[in-house]
Amino acid sequence: MKRIFAIVLCGLMLLTVACAKTDTADTTTAAPTAEVLEEQGIKNIIIIIGDGMGPNQVKSGEIVSGKQHVFADWDHTLVNTNSLDSNGESLTTTDSAASSTALATGTLTTNGRVGQDTSGKELKTIMDYAKEYGKATGVITTDAIYGATPSGFSGHSESRNNYDDIMRSQLSSGIDLFCAKYTAEAMEKRYDIANAGYTLCDSIYEARDSLDAEKAYWLLNVSGHTATDKLTKVTETALEYLSQDSDGFVLMIEQANIDGHGHSNEFNGLPQCVNILNDTVSTVLNWVGGRTDTAILVTADHETGGLQISTEPDFANKYTCANGDVLYYNFTTTNHTSTCVDLFTYGFNPDFTKYYTEDRPDAIKNINIFDMMLDILQDPMQEG
Repeated sequence: MKRIFAIVLCGLMLLTVACAKTDTADTTTAAPTAEVLEEQGIKNIIIIIGDGMGPNQVKSGEIVSGKQHVFADWDHTLVNTNSLDSNGESLTTTDSAASSTALATGTLTTNGRVGQDTSGKELKTIMDYAKEYGKATGVITTDAIYGATPSGFSGHSESRNNYDDIMRSQLSSGIDLFCAKYTAEAMEKRYDIANAGYTLCDSIYEARDSLDAEKAYWLLNVSGHTATDKLTKVTETALEYLSQDSDGFVLMIEQANIDGHGHSNEFNGLPQCVNILNDTVSTVLNWVGGRTDTAILVTADHETGGLQISTEPDFANKYTCANGDVLYYNFTTTNHTSTCVDLFTYGFNPDFTKYYTEDRPDAIKNINIFDMMLDILQDPMQEG
């Protein structure tokens, strides 16, 4: 990954020397104006994924926290998440592997495959395209690094369960930053990780001390709503690391633990995980500040659990919020559903309507999210 801090430091040293040798007028160059940044267009893309996060999961986070999410007022559309059936012909309810592959490659595939089409052909990911444009790349998840969602963005395998194949393909992907929860399976690859040119860190403190690493591989305690390595702090560190590339970066961040609560029909902890995602978006926005060169997409791979919620006693289960309000809820399944999920966008103005179809005039397809990201790479001078 290209570094700019050394160049900046050398430039400052030369400027200091030049100023010391002359009594002429001040030659300091002004910082780039907003107009200059706008002329450069969008150079950073950040996609934030809540695994299993349907619209009711999003709303439950707001109700429990008692405040609106920071992305609530962004441009918004619904997303159809269906994958292809085993014959590769009809649509069916997706799993995380197929949905992640669709988001990352713009191609529908069958459940279980990561980074491959229905015939087993390896697909080019948005990270591959980003590298062609000279950008840094990163994959962050609160799941294992070989989990379905990070694998779809960084690996290739006919089965999401082929952990060795996935990790080998990830290490040869050229992605600059990997960050996931600490697992024995990943740590067993520490020599392979090192041989692939990655600096391995197992604490956020080590990660912060290794920002000059050519490539980074962080295995941290990031999983669940009680994680000690907060996703917000990890994201903050990752942004500092990746933004050293003067050409910008593409970063995927997954809050993976919403999905597990849906599968187990365990509500306690679910809205907290949604709010971790919201806090992570806040961290990204704080980093963006007044910049006009960063596009953010917040979405989900699918809905899990068929969650129903109400502020009225419409369901038998209830959850008491910190402010005393009661949220009533019900799960209708322990599996994924075909419920459309949300897409919220910031920093660019995609034309959602061009993806709508007659049968779904209110929803795009998950593969269209890839299209939007690729459009930005190919045409960064989009309206922000």
